Amino acid sequence: MCVRTVSYTQSPSLSPDEVLEFLNYMTVARVCTHNKDGTIHATPVWYYYEGGQLFFGTPYNSVKAKNIQRDNRVTVLVDDEGPPTRGVIIYGEATLTDEGIEETALKVFNRRMSSQRAVDYRDGLFKLTKWVTVIVTPKKIASYDYVKDTRYRQATAFMSND
Repeated sequence: MCVRTVSYTQSPSLSPDEVLEFLNYMTVARVCTHNKDGTIHATPVWYYYEGGQLFFGTPYNSVKAKNIQRDNRVTVLVDDEGPPTRGVIIYGEATLTDEGIEETALKVFNRRMSSQRAVDYRDGLFKLTKWVTVIVTPKKIASYDYVKDTRYRQATAFMSND
């Protein structure tokens, strides 16, 4: 019996304007940092994107923060659930700062809740522990958009009948 393998290439990418629009629309990113033993620590975060950088808060003593202090290389995935799916992958470097964490928290929380609730949420979290802002500066951005992929749409056409 002969088994035929078919490779499926990466879908079309988002345009630079679509990347910006997508990052400003979505609210959850998956941040990957390097653990001491070489494994990857992946965690979801709420974020905002501004001036070509991605911002989020994290507790000062979190695994993310410790990993970034040791090795500032990060990979960030922002995607939608689809189908069809779209996403942006940021390969970059992260820095930590405690300056402006109050503003960072409000900018992040205001994307998901009312202004007063964002203030209350921030104040409650800040009572628990010290927080820092993580600033991710992209070195490379990749994206994918299965909406633009004709082969994908043909292969999944059956789903439109649901």
